[in-house]
Amino acid sequence: MTPWLEPKKAHKTTAPTSGDPSYPSNQAAVVGTSATVLSYAYPEETAFREYKASEEGDYMVLTGVNFQKDIASGYALGRAVAQKAVDKGQ
Repeated sequence: MTPWLEPKKAHKTTAPTSGDPSYPSNQAAVVGTSATVLSYAYPEETAFREYKASEEGDYMVLTGVNFQKDIASGYALGRAVAQKAVDKGQ
């Protein structure tokens, strides 16, 4: 198995891990929601917010707290929730 698929076995993590099954990342969902809503308020800063959201996800993967698929699904979930809120507010 490749090391990046099992970060707990590949290297010692810097954050505590629980060994629980994989779920969408709550932190990525919050970041995705924030980036999407703020992009509607400040469209000129959309690229910066997307970059920072990606950077946060990379950090969570590198520390071994989440898998990349957890980050991607959490971010997609957050964007979907934000889009519904924006649509309702318009």
